[in-house]
Amino acid sequence: DDLGVEGLNVYGGEYYTPRLDGLARDGLRFENAHATPLCTPTRVRMMTGRENAKSYQAFGYLDPKARTFGHVLKEAGYRTAVVGKWQLSGNGYDGRIGATPRQAGFDESFLWQEKSLDAKGSRYWGPTLSRNGQSRIHESGFGPELQTAFALDFIERNRSGPFFLYYPIVLPHAPWVTTPDSPNARSDKDRFAGMVSYMDGQVGRVLDKLAELGLDKNTLVIFTSDNGTGRPITTYRNGVAVRGEKGLPTVSGTHVALLARWPGR
Repeated sequence: DDLGVEGLNVYGGEYYTPRLDGLARDGLRFENAHATPLCTPTRVRMMTGRENAKSYQAFGYLDPKARTFGHVLKEAGYRTAVVGKWQLSGNGYDGRIGATPRQAGFDESFLWQEKSLDAKGSRYWGPTLSRNGQSRIHESGFGPELQTAFALDFIERNRSGPFFLYYPIVLPHAPWVTTPDSPNARSDKDRFAGMVSYMDGQVGRVLDKLAELGLDKNTLVIFTSDNGTGRPITTYRNGVAVRGEKGLPTVSGTHVALLARWPGR
């Protein structure tokens, strides 16, 4: 969420991302992948497989009648889950009521901002998260840590059959905060760097779970981002300063990482 291509070391970026670098080495690294400059149109486009002229209607909104990859895989016999960021049930100002995760084809969910944008709550420390539609404020804990634990449990419980896990992780979107691994970060740039590395670690936990269960060679793993980095952050890529341009239809607003791994395929 808000990470341009310059955020990963394997693309020449300056941040510590060993697990994603390994994913790239073991699979495919796409050099010219582009999202839209903002999150909702990218995620609606990806979930529906349709261009935005046919699929995107408003920010923070997914048409409850839309057919998604959740539906397709559920109908094919997969158990489906979404964990991370939802922000598709309505934007809170135009009266639209968007799709719930279940309407979008997901059997299970553990999400930040499942409800409309008028009730956000924290996504990081002391997060407000909804598990299968039931909201709860977690007075302690770090949101991504809790959500990754849910993802790992879903994989464990569905190890004997086909499953589809969609994990739009909330990191490293602003507000830039300290993580459990970077408690002493002070500047926005340092906190952002810590969040990128922490995100990398959460990807690694998912990869490790697949390997632990012997599922890694029969699982397609795809990593990508929804848009470029937030504008206050400047990152050095191959020694050149790249200013984040989220929200702008420019290279730095749209150029994102895209990695895929499926051993033997």
